[in-house]
Amino acid sequence: MRGGVNALVVTVYLDALFALNTLINYLLLLAAARLIDCPFRRWRLWLGAALGGAYAVLIFLPAGRPAASWPGKALAALLMAAAALGGLPRRRFVRFVLVFWGVSFALGGCLLALQHVTGRGFLQNGVPVAPLNLPTLLLGAGACHLLLTLVFRRSARHGGASRDIVAVSVGWAGRETAFSALRDTGNTLSDPLSGTPVMVTELDRVRDVLPPAAALLIDNKALRRPEVLLTHLSALGLAGRFRLIPYRAVGVDCGFLLAFRPDVVRVGQARAGKLLVALSPTGLSAEGSYSAVVGQ
Repeated sequence: MRGGVNALVVTVYLDALFALNTLINYLLLLAAARLIDCPFRRWRLWLGAALGGAYAVLIFLPAGRPAASWPGKALAALLMAAAALGGLPRRRFVRFVLVFWGVSFALGGCLLALQHVTGRGFLQNGVPVAPLNLPTLLLGAGACHLLLTLVFRRSARHGGASRDIVAVSVGWAGRETAFSALRDTGNTLSDPLSGTPVMVTELDRVRDVLPPAAALLIDNKALRRPEVLLTHLSALGLAGRFRLIPYRAVGVDCGFLLAFRPDVVRVGQARAGKLLVALSPTGLSAEGSYSAVVGQ
């Protein structure tokens, strides 16, 4: 059901107001997360965006008009950011909030400039209220998406990578385990001999699929000396399934990770091709939002 609130210039339809602001807020949250190269879950971005859409409706209702003040807007932005990426470490979350405010102010400035040039009321109470008809709504959403896409492409040319949280599963000899992974297209780790891509995973997430004898040998402490572990695993007749993967990182000129070849790996809903699973002796996510890093 549509409710209308008469303004000086336009009539604001609450359902269109909610839809427009939810869409714009999602794109702004997505832009902020990618600009700081931060992993995210899309459903949480939509949740934060929907809270912003509800706030836009609230401030047009008589009882909610006090929330249109600057403190109210700041609180609404914090709630949106917390819903979208509330599990981040404090310093990174503060950075996300600041970037989110920055891209929001940039969009607001563009709408004010457009309002001045065209004489149309694109903003009321500090939130977008137009376009309100379907063709213009779709045109505005497309233009916003194009603008953000251009920003992302420019960021990618300066070394950025596409990142997202995906569900993965690993299976071996009828045993299977599932967990969340960070999809990072900038991750190019692979087996130098075969060229097979490598997914790096925390040991605890895949321990249950390992052969029982191997699971007894492997722990986080032993993984710091993977060449010794490989010798013991070879004695168990598992040399064909385990191997060492060389890598380089900050402070490490050349190190090795112990990796195994599972029977099957699924990334999202798709079955991955040949993929090795390397075991990390340390946690991969400070906030615990993922347990592996995959480049596919």
